Amino acid sequence: MQWEGSVYPKGRKWWIRFKDLSGRWLGRPTPFYVHVEGDREKAAALLVHVREQLEAQRRAAGPGGGPLTVRVWGERWLEKRRAAGIDAVRHEEFRLRLHVYPMIGETPLIEVRRSHVRALMAAVQEKARVPRRKGEEPERLAPRTVLHVYRTLRQVFRAAVRAELLEANPVDLDKDELPKKQDKDASWRADAVFTAAEVEQLISDLRIPEDRRVLYAIEFLTGTRSGEAAALRWERWDRALKPLGRLKITRSYNSRARAEKVTKTKRPRLVPVHPALAQLLAAWKLAGWQRFMGRPPKDEDLIAPSPTGAHRHVGWSLQKFHKDLMELGLRKRRHYDSRRTFRSISGDAGASKEMVRWITHTPGDQIDDYHSPAWSALCDAVLCIPVKVHTRGAVARLRQEPRPRA
Repeated sequence: MQWEGSVYPKGRKWWIRFKDLSGRWLGRPTPFYVHVEGDREKAAALLVHVREQLEAQRRAAGPGGGPLTVRVWGERWLEKRRAAGIDAVRHEEFRLRLHVYPMIGETPLIEVRRSHVRALMAAVQEKARVPRRKGEEPERLAPRTVLHVYRTLRQVFRAAVRAELLEANPVDLDKDELPKKQDKDASWRADAVFTAAEVEQLISDLRIPEDRRVLYAIEFLTGTRSGEAAALRWERWDRALKPLGRLKITRSYNSRARAEKVTKTKRPRLVPVHPALAQLLAAWKLAGWQRFMGRPPKDEDLIAPSPTGAHRHVGWSLQKFHKDLMELGLRKRRHYDSRRTFRSISGDAGASKEMVRWITHTPGDQIDDYHSPAWSALCDAVLCIPVKVHTRGAVARLRQEPRPRA
């Protein structure tokens, strides 16, 4: 490609003039001043740098040539993410195609400025989501949704900077230009937790099938994610350890990909088995699992499989969870709130926050790599949880107790 361009004075500054990949002439001001000695040479060097960036974009655009647009680069970025097995790529693709491409998708990558990003995010904040039900009034997008769009776009342009297609990332707005990180309904998160009495109902009440009582006990008494609970196998339960047995969390089931994968942090967690959970697991392995599946369990079998013996799909589990809450007369909440409940109940009972963090979140910094808490300390945190498995008579008494109001 034959490059053309020049450096010329305009007002107090040097400007550069060049042709973009589509053949249009563009003029851009530089930060260099006409009256300062040596600034013309700096402006000329900047023009060379712009030419190099355009040449890199021309090569990245492929055989078809033409400008490398936000849409073209975004689709390539998504393709790399898919190939790397990134779980969030489905949501990232949705955000780009719904919110970003309609406004700046056809803009050449090198021409995107902060002003474009500012206008885009202002428009996203004014958008109204499509009503989920007939007759519903359209509402603006939640602040968290807007921030997810912004962060996805920032990642797209960060990749372009690393590929030396851009000098700087234009997706760099001030905090006051973005919404604060908050829920659309600020009150729901405070109520997204179960009491110890409600957990006891979920793991003890005979109106709930035994397989789901075991699943709920795993989730509420270990703080595991739903996908991690669905991927647990008998071989990862060490019953011999004292003072409590141990579950080794190494895998997670991805319902979208319908495949097992490593955990979110890609590092194993060692979780003490609460006495109530140990009681349920022992009875389940001794006889319950065989009643459910029609054969004795093997070490490689899932602890809480679906009725077909496969992994439990997160959507199917959520439907059953809501059905069980309705059966018990409990307020509807998310399946994932079991994880929040574990942290809340253990903390309220006096468990060390640091120990609870080690149980629910794999330590990720370098200092944590040089320190591991004693197994007894982790067990003490779990033993704080005031939950028991009740007999039939105790369950009947639980039903008669007044329930906390929503």
